[in-house]
Amino acid sequence: MSVKLAPVALFVYNRLDHTRRTVEALLQNTLAAQSDVFVFCDGAKEYGDPSVQAVRDYIRTVSGFSSVTVVERDSNAGLATSIIEGISDVVDKYGSVIVLEDDLITSPYFLEYMNTCLVQYERTEAVFSIAGWSPPTLADAVSEYSVAYLPRNCSWGWATWKDRWASVDWNVSDYATFKTSRARQNEFNRGGVDLSRMLAAQMKGTINSWAIRFCYSQYVQNKLTVFPLRSYVENIGCDGSGTHCDTSVVQQAAVAEEQLLHFPEAVQIDPAALECFAAFYRPAPFMLRLINKISRTVTGKNIIAYENTAS
Repeated sequence: MSVKLAPVALFVYNRLDHTRRTVEALLQNTLAAQSDVFVFCDGAKEYGDPSVQAVRDYIRTVSGFSSVTVVERDSNAGLATSIIEGISDVVDKYGSVIVLEDDLITSPYFLEYMNTCLVQYERTEAVFSIAGWSPPTLADAVSEYSVAYLPRNCSWGWATWKDRWASVDWNVSDYATFKTSRARQNEFNRGGVDLSRMLAAQMKGTINSWAIRFCYSQYVQNKLTVFPLRSYVENIGCDGSGTHCDTSVVQQAAVAEEQLLHFPEAVQIDPAALECFAAFYRPAPFMLRLINKISRTVTGKNIIAYENTAS
């Protein structure tokens, strides 16, 4: 690509194997050698945690990108604060950013896709962010184009621009009004019935998520996220090693071959794609969830596969 590439912000903590696999996959990207990478290392919850230090030692050895800048926190900020502050620093300087966490295996064409979409939609006000991951059923629901537009963001490999990021209300200032309006909650939940529930948990302080607040700001502004019909990302953190991923998630492998991207002329929600997302984020039946919860306690994994998730 002849245009200046967006920098990559990678957030890591204490999972050395996951981090190594994430970096090695990113290095296989066709645009890796032309991309600047910023790695944000959160501080340990307990002083001297060897797993945190092991990740830092590895990150300091990484080469093969245009540049690698490592930012190490002295104390533990948590994922939400790390991401909000880290992205703000990068996007303020560069104008756009591609974001990864330490458990995402990317397609060799992930950076091509992301940079192409960042250029394609930079001046399209209706688009709030670009997703790199998509559920495995999306390609079955929509087939005419390479992407679909949906009223939900994605935290598993994504990108955005400075002006969109700056517009997010991290305090969710109008929540008192929102929580009393069933109509607004139903509208927000078009992208999945879990959204209002997660926002309520965020406001109660039982979770600390940047993503749900980003998603809510997207909803308030009536904007959309661009999703690929075939995923450019596979999440390897849905193995019980992380704290923000449901182990019941079923997904497709990342795109293995280069694709000629075909974008719809109109930026609007595709009803078939929306129904696909609504179905994907419906919770699993109670008994299935109970059986899998018991199984994870005993064996560390689910014994029944289920394609829907409300993570």
